[in-house]
Amino acid sequence: MWKEELRFYGRLIAIAGMIVCVIFAWHFFAKQHAVISVSQEKAETAAVQKETADKAGIKISDEQAELAAKMIRERTGGQPDEVLPSTGRTVRKDLETLAGKTGGYIIVTDPAKPQEAPLLKSLSPEKPLDLNVYNIKPYPNRLLEVTVYRRAADIALLHKVSVFKRTGYLGPAVSYDAERSGKVRVGLRLTIPLD
Repeated sequence: MWKEELRFYGRLIAIAGMIVCVIFAWHFFAKQHAVISVSQEKAETAAVQKETADKAGIKISDEQAELAAKMIRERTGGQPDEVLPSTGRTVRKDLETLAGKTGGYIIVTDPAKPQEAPLLKSLSPEKPLDLNVYNIKPYPNRLLEVTVYRRAADIALLHKVSVFKRTGYLGPAVSYDAERSGKVRVGLRLTIPLD
């Protein structure tokens, strides 16, 4: 009987491993890095943030779009996430490299012409330019975590918080352990995404 149980869990682990491999393959090979150029003025509006997220293939809520726009508005006149010194010849490659490092997508603006979107395709090869780069990482406002073990399970409802100037999630967690005669534990869970 224990051999059948072992075989069942072996198959379950193999299926979970295949699912993880497919997700990683999709994430690293199929996902395009989104580089979106807009004018500085438009980047500061929630409607354009929603539109740029759609272009990047990322679904965001109205609240997340407003937060992204607010972040750019607050940095206008100050420092963007990065200032990219480049030339017309290497700008696309430089932006793709930067976009690959983010967990979301990047918005590119031209600080010299805040009313116009940078025309990245029509730049002369030797023309030097500086572009403002904003990394947009749209995190969800809430997470529901469910973990199931052989004879135990836990569930947590987490809300977005700021932890050490980073996005984190904090909330109550409930754990049930059947091996300990049905013991239920309640606690607090903190999750900090690493990027």
